[in-house]
Amino acid sequence: MGTSDSSATIGFAYDYDYDYSHYYSNDSEPHQNSGPCDKAHVKASAKILLPVLYTFVCALGIVGNTFLVFVLIKCIKLRSAMSMYLLNMAVSDILFAVTLPFWAVYAHSEWIFGDVGCKVITVIYTVNLYSSIFFITCISLDRYLSIVWASPTKSFGSVPKGGTVCAVVWAIAFLAAAPDLSFVKMQELDGKKTCVHDFGEEHTSLWRVFTRFELNILGFLMPFLAMLFFYLRIYCVAFRSKMGKKCRALRLAVALVVVFFVLWFPYNLVVLLHSLQDLHVMISDCAASRRLDLALQVTESLAFTHACLNPICTRL
Repeated sequence: MGTSDSSATIGFAYDYDYDYSHYYSNDSEPHQNSGPCDKAHVKASAKILLPVLYTFVCALGIVGNTFLVFVLIKCIKLRSAMSMYLLNMAVSDILFAVTLPFWAVYAHSEWIFGDVGCKVITVIYTVNLYSSIFFITCISLDRYLSIVWASPTKSFGSVPKGGTVCAVVWAIAFLAAAPDLSFVKMQELDGKKTCVHDFGEEHTSLWRVFTRFELNILGFLMPFLAMLFFYLRIYCVAFRSKMGKKCRALRLAVALVVVFFVLWFPYNLVVLLHSLQDLHVMISDCAASRRLDLALQVTESLAFTHACLNPICTRL
């Protein structure tokens, strides 16, 4: 999103005015190799690409997840923990999609929704980004428990237990978004209003590093490893027992893991590379940084399509 984290994307945006002089030796020509990195074409591509993609994801995400909510409430009637997870995931994806028009306007021009709007929209975005990922993990956990640890004397899928798990998930998601309340603010940069994370003067501040690695670890690595474990165990049990009725659960588990990896791994990889660049672990130059920023635009947009695809995966 940002600027002090800077301009056109949402969560971990580009610092378009980053100074690359520290990458060069003292013998380098200052006028050739140091100073602000010009990323005018990166800004221009974001101004065109992102509003279109955000609007597309918003429309499909709201329609698909609203239909899923209707089916769950009217037809399935929330009889199990699984249906509770699906309902909460759909609500999370709807709320996530609702924030995208604000970011579309921001990417096209500037932030026009005020300082309070900046904090509120960013917190809603972050909470529902994490909660959607967590509920996907809960769905895989439910399938794992019902197949691998199925027992006539145990009820892993009861509605009360599902409601408790959902409450815990929302609480963790709100905690993950807590830094936004302190660091996100509206600022003016080069005559334009921006909604950014302001971590202070130090470019590699502790909180900047924390928020980036938080997404990599809490928002991708841990859920993916958990889902991969659940899927492998389901696979072993389903094929060992040769029970046909388990096939749908197996398809759902496979679909969730594959789609989650395909959508989120590229984005998390690019975010990680940005973090390593900030920490000066990965040596880079202005041209490489431009390519990284363009990659962030593409992979972020791909990741956001999870709000559209989750309802499809759950019907497999």
